[in-house]
Amino acid sequence: MLASGALDTLSPEAHATARRIRLVILADVAGAKLRRVGIGLSAPVVGEGPDAGDVVVAATNVGDVSGEWSTKERIILAAGSRELGRASLAAATPTFALLRAPTTCLVGQGHETVGVMYALLAQPSGRLRLFACKPAADGSAPTIRELKTPAIVDGPLHVKAKTFAGYPVSWSFAMTDIPAGDERRVPEELTRLLSLADLEAAEVGANEVEAAFRAFAGRPTIAPTARADVPGQGD
Repeated sequence: MLASGALDTLSPEAHATARRIRLVILADVAGAKLRRVGIGLSAPVVGEGPDAGDVVVAATNVGDVSGEWSTKERIILAAGSRELGRASLAAATPTFALLRAPTTCLVGQGHETVGVMYALLAQPSGRLRLFACKPAADGSAPTIRELKTPAIVDGPLHVKAKTFAGYPVSWSFAMTDIPAGDERRVPEELTRLLSLADLEAAEVGANEVEAAFRAFAGRPTIAPTARADVPGQGD
């Protein structure tokens, strides 16, 4: 959703498109095992009520149930798909996956690419737990929030407009924050692991990352929504 920045330079159509296209994390869970995971774009199903859910869409295939799409909306879909094309599976075990998705984020007053991550934990009961992780710009403990599943990742967006002769001619959009969810204090070991650009090159095994996440997931929550200023965040 568009939340801040040069909102007055955008058309009503742009606001509607921003509400329509959303990030989705997908997982195929068999028992307590993860068979497949994925990341993509989705849009609400139309004509079947507010509880009909979403459907995965791409610029080349929006399907029939997501409604009509204009040429401009398809261009936006294509741009979003290109950004998601840089996503990678940073670590995986039969019960854990860590997706790294380079994402344009608001850093200070600028728009910069940040390695936002999504961790999926399969529980023995078959329940899936999902965590969104955003690194801190100063290298301190990242923000990690547990999202309710099934989850549509719909974070607030900041808009920057590039002008020519006083008129806006192009725009960029950046996530200002990861979605609201339950937060916990992030231990130093998990902070260290998530700061590594290449876990394999650092000789860090996926089982080690999973163990750190499971230990983190067992901690008590400290905030139900936005990040809280709690002493000892890195303990």
